[in-house]
Amino acid sequence: MDFKKKEKLKKEDVALTMQVKDTEKHYQDVYNSVNQLRDAYGSCKEHFALRRYGELKDMIKACITYKEMGSAAKNSATNQPQKTGKGKIEKLRENAEILSEVAATDVKVSDLRKAEIVKDIKEKKKRKEKIDLMLPQLKQRLNELKRHYEESKQHLPMNRYGVMKEIIKTLIRDETLRIDWCFKTKGVLKAEDEALTREVWAIERCYRDVYQFVYQLDIAYKACMEHFVLTRYEELKDMIKACITDEVITRVANNRAINSPQETGRSTNSPQKTGRAVRLHTAAQRLYEASARDEVSGLHKAEIVNDIEEKKKRKEKIQLKFLRLYNRLVKLKNDYEESKQHLPMNRYGVMKEMIQPLIQDQCLRIGST
Repeated sequence: MDFKKKEKLKKEDVALTMQVKDTEKHYQDVYNSVNQLRDAYGSCKEHFALRRYGELKDMIKACITYKEMGSAAKNSATNQPQKTGKGKIEKLRENAEILSEVAATDVKVSDLRKAEIVKDIKEKKKRKEKIDLMLPQLKQRLNELKRHYEESKQHLPMNRYGVMKEIIKTLIRDETLRIDWCFKTKGVLKAEDEALTREVWAIERCYRDVYQFVYQLDIAYKACMEHFVLTRYEELKDMIKACITDEVITRVANNRAINSPQETGRSTNSPQKTGRAVRLHTAAQRLYEASARDEVSGLHKAEIVNDIEEKKKRKEKIQLKFLRLYNRLVKLKNDYEESKQHLPMNRYGVMKEMIQPLIQDQCLRIGST
């Protein structure tokens, strides 16, 4: 009797496993439209606003169309019989794959004890129920995307550009729609939050480090305003050259600090100094990790999810600052090289003009949004 009962549970577990896989596959098919939207949005961040305006429109329409085509295809496959030979072959192939998966699942379940099978069934039922609840939410969000897109047509292009950005970011940043995210334990999320915290702190520290060159340029520029023209001419050249070295531009391009602790240790010739630098760096790293743990500890699971989202936004903002600073420095370097064609008196005014856009750019300043 116990054997028969276990066999019945085993068949239920195998059948439920296949149901969960089908449910997840259907959900992922619909969610792929969001993945494509996220990829398209990320790839066009460096483009100019006019070009990006058209790209935002296209990617939203593609997302909406993908969702509608997916629904239409599903309904068509459900309501209409297969008429072509190709359709029958495809159906046979799908059936063969399903049978193969059932056989593999059957083998896995056979190795489980009765209590483990019961536990596995409960977990899979919860997983299926969760995905069944997520699917209507996802479809609702895609319908909201379509509605907001239609409403955005009332705005002028420059205002509509910002509206479209917001409706895209709201959808692609909603991690509650991702299957892998929803089934992560609090421990896994906490570890991800700690790692992301350290990553954000590191990149912000790197940006403060490289921005010091712009800050020093600003200070030096203001300090020499009362000097004689001939003296100031040479000072302008020196302060620009200090900002556009290959080292500075490379570090900005790679989002790295100047003279990081690892490189400081490697560049030291003395073994004693190298060892001391490594020990100090190790101690600082441990303190760094402990601080990250302290920041995350005490948060509930929902708070951890929100904290991860906020830190991702912080990381994205600082990366955009790096990109903006890099473009500014490259332009300054190119303008400086072109200024060599002018006579000294004319070049003096040209150099003044090329410095000001960099030091007056509020978006580059630390703490700006």
